[in-house]
Amino acid sequence: MCYRPSVSVTVLLTEDSAIMAQTIQRLLASRPEIDLIGQTGNIDDAIRLATALKPQVIVMDFHMARRDEDIKVLASISRLLLISLANDEETKKQAQALGAIRLLDKANLYDELVLAILGVTENSIPPK
Repeated sequence: MCYRPSVSVTVLLTEDSAIMAQTIQRLLASRPEIDLIGQTGNIDDAIRLATALKPQVIVMDFHMARRDEDIKVLASISRLLLISLANDEETKKQAQALGAIRLLDKANLYDELVLAILGVTENSIPPK
């Protein structure tokens, strides 16, 4: 029997790499305080799912967005954590300017993702 806390953080995953999506799904599934309520590899589906499911956190590959507006829409629905292999200061500033709470390095997701998800919700940072 698996213990699930009475309150969990709901997450929508938006990642177009099947291997990366599976890796993130396994990582999140190992944490009872995180409830992965949806996953997609398509930006249009991400906007549709975020609107319907209202997750507390959206984890999205930064480079999936076709337009800056896609990121702004998602950031207006939920707290948005972007992930990318490009993690320089300019890219971080761009992500934050578009409404992301934080830009995470894909190379360090195992160490950073769960803490970032829980940190965003514990700090009650409102969506922009």
